[in-house]
Amino acid sequence: MTRNRAVAFVVGFVVGAGILLIALAVAPGVVGAGQPGQPRQRQVLPEETAAVLDRLNRWLDEGEVNFVNPARYAKELELLSTLESIRSQIELFRMEHSMYPGRIRKADGTFTDWSGATFVAQMVNTTDVNGDSNGSGYGPYYGDFPPNPFADRNADDVAAGERPCPGDGSTGWYWDTDDFTFLPNDLLHKGPWPHGLGPWKGKLP
Repeated sequence: MTRNRAVAFVVGFVVGAGILLIALAVAPGVVGAGQPGQPRQRQVLPEETAAVLDRLNRWLDEGEVNFVNPARYAKELELLSTLESIRSQIELFRMEHSMYPGRIRKADGTFTDWSGATFVAQMVNTTDVNGDSNGSGYGPYYGDFPPNPFADRNADDVAAGERPCPGDGSTGWYWDTDDFTFLPNDLLHKGPWPHGLGPWKGKLP
């Protein structure tokens, strides 16, 4: 084994250990009644963990990992794990409310406009079945909404709209309400997200 390959192997081993630590720190826990006001999270299934590791292995196979900058690589892994966690909580919210987060169902069955602020409020507060964060019965799904580690400002804020993610750096995250895709909105990740975190298929309200 050459010196360069040996260095790459050692760095890869260290970063790989970091993957597991990040996943354990960020990934959701087990659903349960819990104490009032405590985050309620969906259980991460073994196949979901395997899917994350499969994507990381593809990074290695496709030469996308930059061993020269392990700090940048660690941040990419943190971003990936955070996205997996948020997507899991979005799905739990959808199952419990029969609607996606980001708007509130009104008494006449219509909805308020999509809002990133509403999205975050629904994630960090208890909500009723209509998604009103002044109600109770469901959540909260997070104590504090996770920040985008690459965002320079408003890292834990969400913008929402019926268009592709602009990647303009105005917020840490973007909730595309046309295809229900949750993506990083920082300048570095502008454009299509390349790591398999695409939209859900099959829309609900």
